[in-house]
Amino acid sequence: MVTDRRRSGTIPGPHEPHRWDSKYMSAWQAIERGDATSDQQQLILEWMVGATGLNDLSYRPGDMHATAFAEGMRFVGLQFKKMLLLNPSAFTKEG
Repeated sequence: MVTDRRRSGTIPGPHEPHRWDSKYMSAWQAIERGDATSDQQQLILEWMVGATGLNDLSYRPGDMHATAFAEGMRFVGLQFKKMLLLNPSAFTKEG
């Protein structure tokens, strides 16, 4: 998801926190308790895509450290995405 600052041409540093508001906090807390609704689960997935910069360009002009940091965040997002795409039965042993 693109932030307003990205639309305006200002690329935030990868170290800046992703948006926080009560609906995401409540969803995360419901996940932790184990009673998240399907809507809350979808909110968490949406939040994780944004927080990890999965769909964003990692390159930060003129700042190789910020670029590396953004790539690290994106790597985490790619690991989450991989878990959504893999076939679990391919990883089970048949007796």
